[in-house]
Amino acid sequence: MSRPARITQRQVPQYIAALQPFTAAALSGRSVAPHAWGTLRAYDQQMYRSAWSRCDYVVLSYATPIAWHLPDYGWWQVDTRFSVTTSRHQSLVRRGIADSDATEVAQQTATVATAAPAAAVVDGEA
Repeated sequence: MSRPARITQRQVPQYIAALQPFTAAALSGRSVAPHAWGTLRAYDQQMYRSAWSRCDYVVLSYATPIAWHLPDYGWWQVDTRFSVTTSRHQSLVRRGIADSDATEVAQQTATVATAAPAAAVVDGEA
């Protein structure tokens, strides 16, 4: 298995949007969810424990999962405040998720646009 890309914090949102593994100092993104939950509060810990086996991507601040992605659900982001640094990390995660959502909408629009002419051919309209 290859090592995650070492990137700057400025690059973090684009890596999160693409669900690509990275390390940016104390912030990291992984495609394999760790079994540990760091300093998550009880509710978030319960949510993570119930989802970790299905996660396809997890963002960690230090050793604490602060956001994770489930293919059948989408993103879950922890809104608990930890430290100033982790708050900055959470802000980067929010930007990455927003970019991810925008990309997903664009892909869905493109799929619908290309599916319409194909449907016309099937219906005998072309």
